[in-house]
Amino acid sequence: MSIWGKIIGGTAGFALGGPLGAILGVMVGGSFDRSSKRFSTSNHIPHQQKQNIFALSIIILSAKIAKADGQVTEDEIFAFKEKFRIPENEMDQVGKIFNEAKKNKEGYAQIAKQVGILFADNKVLLEELLNNLFYIAASDGNISVSEVDLLRSVAKSFKFNEKDFQRIFQANIKNNESDPYKIL
Repeated sequence: MSIWGKIIGGTAGFALGGPLGAILGVMVGGSFDRSSKRFSTSNHIPHQQKQNIFALSIIILSAKIAKADGQVTEDEIFAFKEKFRIPENEMDQVGKIFNEAKKNKEGYAQIAKQVGILFADNKVLLEELLNNLFYIAASDGNISVSEVDLLRSVAKSFKFNEKDFQRIFQANIKNNESDPYKIL
């Protein structure tokens, strides 16, 4: 079963406890997966469960950034599908999570904070996730102030400073007014 299939267990948690419930549902559900060891009470989270949490977080954060400017467009949904290449046979389940998460833009901060903590040792991964969120935000033709605010908040949760955020922001703006020195 692929990583997307394993996050389906998080759907029940999401329905009961929102995004945080989904993460807990994935963690608990993952403990019963034959391919991974039993979930330990220590602070160590097995690699497979980290992957599941990351996958679920991608869906939720993508939905939240798409909703940040008030409406989710087909361009934003296409950008999400394009960047994360979800298998067709799992699209229904991923779509259910995405649709639930896009109902409002609230609830992303805890998810971003948790991802920032779990992957604190992999800044490249966190930056790539932030770049993909920028891509989704820009896919409808512009990045709104509310989307920039959400992206800045996610960057802070990932422990990026303002200078890092500006570098990432400038690299993702596709106009002649961006400052190339901020990118460097």
